[in-house]
Amino acid sequence: MNKTQDPEDVEDLKMSTEMSDATSMDSVETTSSEKNFKDQYSSFSLRKVKREGSVLGYRKLTDITRERKVIINFDEKVQSFGFRIQYSKPAIVTEIDAGGAAEKKGLLVGDVVLGVNGTDVKNAPHATVVKLVRDGPSELHLLVGTNMCNSPNQDLFKPIKTGYMHKLGGQGMLKNWKKRWFVLKHDGCLYYYKTQEDVDPLGAVVLTNYTLVRARDAGKSHSFKITKYKARTYYFYTENESEMSSWAKAITEAAQKKTNADVWLDISTHNVGLPAYSIKNPDCRGVLTKQGNAHKNWKKRYCVLKDACLYYYKDVKQPQALGIAHFHGYTIQEKELAGKKYGFVLVPPISDLRTYFFIADNETERKRWVASLASSIGRWIQTNEEDDFSQAEVTKDHEMLI
Repeated sequence: MNKTQDPEDVEDLKMSTEMSDATSMDSVETTSSEKNFKDQYSSFSLRKVKREGSVLGYRKLTDITRERKVIINFDEKVQSFGFRIQYSKPAIVTEIDAGGAAEKKGLLVGDVVLGVNGTDVKNAPHATVVKLVRDGPSELHLLVGTNMCNSPNQDLFKPIKTGYMHKLGGQGMLKNWKKRWFVLKHDGCLYYYKTQEDVDPLGAVVLTNYTLVRARDAGKSHSFKITKYKARTYYFYTENESEMSSWAKAITEAAQKKTNADVWLDISTHNVGLPAYSIKNPDCRGVLTKQGNAHKNWKKRYCVLKDACLYYYKDVKQPQALGIAHFHGYTIQEKELAGKKYGFVLVPPISDLRTYFFIADNETERKRWVASLASSIGRWIQTNEEDDFSQAEVTKDHEMLI
């Protein structure tokens, strides 16, 4: 277990699928699949904090501009609900059957799946989402969110790059090349359309953590592929070397953009050096009694909660925080502590992270803090992928038609 000293006490700081032999046929016809539609922080300054030894990453659900319910009836004729989700967390709709059940009910490519038949799936593994859909009733109730970057009212809607490329599509041995219009957006997704004139995409690739290399096994000049561990490999080729280089540069940059985890670490590093009242729009603030980690002694601290990070000060007048605790993924338990009945515990998502103990001044204050912590923590979802693959229910196909 890794531990890092802070000024007050000890605070826990804390690819590829093989391509089947492809034909050389080029076409713009819709494929069957379309129809069925790191360690960058190796060292930190005294005030820079990270969960060392933890593979858990978290992303804030700030890119969801609106939520809506979609009810889809199972199509007995084609034996599906008519949409496909790509492996990601939360699950993202990447393909819709043209004229299928999902399209008729208004489900869109790029929609984020937040709930399935009343079950919250924001933090659920891909395989769990698929199982909930397949094992549920024939009337599927989805709660979905629209990504900010897919909203025409946002500047981020503007594409990074557009143009035609050829993409290898199909299933099994029936793979062939299709000419598609591609749109790379600021949401880190590569959308592809049948033609430039089409409004609705045939599908999308979530580029996070993909790696781009030349596709020497594709049998095409100016070809490249993008790969990710235990995820689908995508093959492309362009008309010339210049186009290939341009696309390769844009896709690589989109796939390697600073992660949300990096962003909140940067922000918390900045905030820890501020006075308590200089942290804008906190989720909660006030006095709590906090247990130290090494000596287990109890001390009153002025605390400020912001984005699941708790900054604690000796008192409200101090120019900077004594330290910070990151509570992303933590759960809260109310219990008596040190003979005091207004205590609560922050329990970590994995055993090698620290457990935190607090006591409020009274029941009203405890309820205020517990509610604020639950809300602040609940806005973050776990994004690490390798844990999901260790589960028994993980399927072989990480882009599932449902």
